Amino acid sequence: MLYKEVENRKRILMVNHSPERFGGANDDYLRLLKHLRSFRNRFHITALIPKGTPPDLYSEYCDEVIYYTQGFFPVTARKITEYLGFLKVFGAQRAELRRILHDNKYDIAVLNVVVMGWIAKILHHSCRQLVFIRETILPDPVRKLYYRIFARFGDFYIAVSRTIETDYIELTGRSNILTLNSAVESHDEHYHYSSEWKDFITENGYEFLNDNQEKVFFCLGALCERKNQTLILEAVKKMTEEYSGKMPHFVFIGDDSEGEYKRRMESFIVQNDLGNYCHLTGPLPRNLFYNQLERVSGIIISSKSEGLPLVISEALRFGAPLITTAVGGIRDVIKHNVNGLIIENNVKSLRDAIERLLEDDSLSRKLSENGKLTFESEFNLDNNLGRFVEIVDGIIDSPKL
Repeated sequence: MLYKEVENRKRILMVNHSPERFGGANDDYLRLLKHLRSFRNRFHITALIPKGTPPDLYSEYCDEVIYYTQGFFPVTARKITEYLGFLKVFGAQRAELRRILHDNKYDIAVLNVVVMGWIAKILHHSCRQLVFIRETILPDPVRKLYYRIFARFGDFYIAVSRTIETDYIELTGRSNILTLNSAVESHDEHYHYSSEWKDFITENGYEFLNDNQEKVFFCLGALCERKNQTLILEAVKKMTEEYSGKMPHFVFIGDDSEGEYKRRMESFIVQNDLGNYCHLTGPLPRNLFYNQLERVSGIIISSKSEGLPLVISEALRFGAPLITTAVGGIRDVIKHNVNGLIIENNVKSLRDAIERLLEDDSLSRKLSENGKLTFESEFNLDNNLGRFVEIVDGIIDSPKL
């Protein structure tokens, strides 16, 4: 029986927070939609997404797509006052979504990030809610207040790391949460795009990526203050002044999510004559740069705050030696000198880790091999997706209090 002919399917509202094509949370959202598509005899799927999202990005996986005004709650503002700029957008979104959701009935709303939790409040009396917690909201007073308020409206929460799960339980006193690590596919679909990746290398003058004698580090993620890529640039500058070996290349793959952070990076590169070593590609499809990950000398995460970034799963899957700060749920997975190198948030610590990987091949091999073992044991995507559907079914079938 075709899914369109099936009556009385459970209605799922899948809410995304960002119009961007790339990014860990967006990738996870797309994976969930793709997986739910195989259950269309049971579920009617509606995607609620911000205006500006490419129209073809999610439509093939849903029964319908609804757009709302773009803008979302900031996650890691350094001062509480920085959150006030969201209030104007929030007012417009709240009125708009009340109109959208008033005449539509759903069995469950799945909110892709906890900062969309205010939608759970709107839907509190009409359907159940499942909310993902992907980031550690900062500063601490904002997170404590936010969790305590919105824990009352969501029926169940999924954390992307055990650290976030523990933090939520301690702050709210509730246990309606479990952890599902964000993970990437283990198939080799990216090989179909190897020729496109080679074309990208040639067209942009990145021939060093084809040279096995060149050492290359990848830095994956949105260019922003929270990801702290300027720390990497500062470490590169220090290496050009003092390192006696051949300088490696550092490739930054990601979009400018703050509107000016990339310009700051570009200015630093020019002022310090780092153009031969530091390369900003902008955002790229994963199926392209995955063709390089087995060959890189390492992947660097310099973040000040994280939940459990998808790049952890990517590095472990491909056996790319990992250098990372121990923020958020990263410390749950990465053990220093075992499956990664843990650094402090300073130039010396990062520079020392880079040079260790450049000079110690046995260390690189150990981190690579142990990383692959960690991926196999901790990041099984099929199991996570299956568990997600079980959770959805359980919430839908539970009595509404």
